Amino acid sequence: MTKRLSPNGRSRKSRRRPQRGAALISVLFLAVGLSFVALALIEQTNSATQKTAIMTDTSRDYWNGVGLEALAKTAIEQALTVEDDRITPTNPLFSQIYELPLDDFVTAKIAFVDATRCQNVNALSSQTTEGRA
Repeated sequence: MTKRLSPNGRSRKSRRRPQRGAALISVLFLAVGLSFVALALIEQTNSATQKTAIMTDTSRDYWNGVGLEALAKTAIEQALTVEDDRITPTNPLFSQIYELPLDDFVTAKIAFVDATRCQNVNALSSQTTEGRA
């Protein structure tokens, strides 16, 4: 049996030998490229999930603040109706703690404090600057 030779004088078997690992290398490069694409997609999804969680927390905190403000306004309005539109230290507003449930096992508490005996330092500051001008 004789070997068939190609036009350049080599046998067909020897012509394929230099390309033996080319397919394997191209498949490896393709796998590496696809893994980078998959990693980028996973990273993008994680980033979007974190942003959504932050926006949800921010929105919940805002509406909790709005609810607390409404609770405080209602408590002050009720206190004003008790003693002829005046709030005195004997008002029940100062003896009660108002609670607002926010989440599971979390409540916000509002307590009003009488500050009639406190010194207003800002008023002193504005008087001294007005006198110098």
